[in-house]
Amino acid sequence: MTVGSAFRSGLRGFVTAVTAVLIFIGLTAPFLALLVIVGLVAFALRRRWPAPGRSAPRSRSVAPPHPPAPAGDQRTIEHDSADAVRR
Repeated sequence: MTVGSAFRSGLRGFVTAVTAVLIFIGLTAPFLALLVIVGLVAFALRRRWPAPGRSAPRSRSVAPPHPPAPAGDQRTIEHDSADAVRR
């Protein structure tokens, strides 16, 4: 057996394996796509309507709520140094 015939035999085996994998993917792809679509619909419906007896998910935030924003007409206090420059 020469090196060339070993490479030829190895390439033939590789091509046969790749062909088998591609045929398997081609035969199962429609069923896998259908399974993914059904799974996405089920996931969306489950998130939309919680199971009976279960309350809506609560926020797990432990941070306090933000303080209210100040009114637009309030002014900040000027520093003493800014008042001293004006005099």
